[in-house]
Amino acid sequence: MTGQTQNAAEAPTGRRGRSRLRTCLPAQITTLHGMFKAELEDISLTGARVRITDRRGNDGTPRKGGAIILEWFDFEAFGEISWGSGAWLGIRFDEIIAPSVLIQTRDFGDEQRASRQALDAMACYMRDWSQGRVR
Repeated sequence: MTGQTQNAAEAPTGRRGRSRLRTCLPAQITTLHGMFKAELEDISLTGARVRITDRRGNDGTPRKGGAIILEWFDFEAFGEISWGSGAWLGIRFDEIIAPSVLIQTRDFGDEQRASRQALDAMACYMRDWSQGRVR
C-alpha cells in the first residue's frame, strides 16, 4: 500500500482515538490459525473491527496479540489483534493506512449498497408482477 508513512503505534491511542467508517463489506483475514472469511464492520486509519463469518474449517481462534493480515477489495493491511469477543476481532494496524484507502473503501461500500438496493427492488417488482399486482 502506498502512503503509509506513520507507524500506527505513534498514532493517538485509546478508545475511539480515530473516527471510524462503518461498513458492511466482505473481507478475509489470515492469521497463524488459518484463513477466515469475515465482514469488515468498521475501519479507521489505525485499525478495524471484523466479524468472522466462515472459519473455513479452521478450529483455531485468532487470539489477542496475534499477527493478522486483513484483506478487503484490492487492499490489505498488516496488524495485530487488539481484542477478541466471540466472532468479533479488533485489529490495530502496524502502519496507518492512507486516507485515500478509506475514501475508496467508502465508495466501494456505496456501490455495493446501491447494487443490493437495485436487486431488492427488482425482486420485489418480479414478485408483484408474478402475483398480478403490476402489469
